[in-house]
This record gives sequence, structure tokens and C-alpha cells, in this order.
Amino acid sequence: MSTCIGGPSVDDYAGIRIKYATLDPDNVWRSLKCELHTDNMFKQRCKLCVRLMNISRAMKSNIQLSLKLNRKKRLGPTLTPTRTETPKHLFKTKHNTQKSNLR
Repeated sequence: MSTCIGGPSVDDYAGIRIKYATLDPDNVWRSLKCELHTDNMFKQRCKLCVRLMNISRAMKSNIQLSLKLNRKKRLGPTLTPTRTETPKHLFKTKHNTQKSNLR
């Protein structure tokens, strides 16, 4: 048996808060139900801390994805003359086809 080194470091996953984990004095997240000993001598983390690593990695990627999606993609006004022509043209053709179908 070897000692569990805990989950992810706070430095690697800044801005993430985990309800079911505590912080060690070494600034490492550790599961509330951490076994402190691993089953296998060759593994450094218990199953719960490994799961905590996966969860924190997913949370970090979700945060980065949401920040990426919230960025504005266009710098200028949203409706430029070119962009307004396309919906006008579509509306005009739709209106004309509806008119011709009624005749």
C-alpha cells in the first residue's frame, strides 16, 4: 500500500470550486472520502482522487469553452448593408412565390 497524493493542484485548476473536496495544506484538492491509501503499490492516487482529477479537468474545459463562446466575433456593426440585402432578398422571393401560388 502507498499513500494517496490527492487530486489536482489548485495552481493547475485556478477558479474551480469543488463541493465534495477539501484543500490540503499543500494546495491540493483531496476528496472528502479519500482513502489516504491506494490499493495498489504502483498507483499514486486512490480511486476517488482520480475521479476528482477527471471532474476538475472537465470543469476547466467547460469554463474555457463558455469563455470562448462569450467572445464577440464581429467587431463592426452586426447589420451591414451587405448583410441586410440577403434577408431582404429572401423575404422578397418568398413573398413573390406565395403571391404566385395564390393566383
